Amino acid sequence: AWLQNYRRILVRFDRLVENYIGFVHLGCLVILLKHYF
Repeated sequence: AWLQNYRRILVRFDRLVENYIGFVHLGCLVILLKHYF
């Protein structure tokens, strides 16, 4: 549910799955960093 705040992840513009997974990981990293710092 937290990833819905990031439009790049919510609406998949990338054709390659690897790029999409990369943005999902990046979004998770940003969420974790905001939570702990």
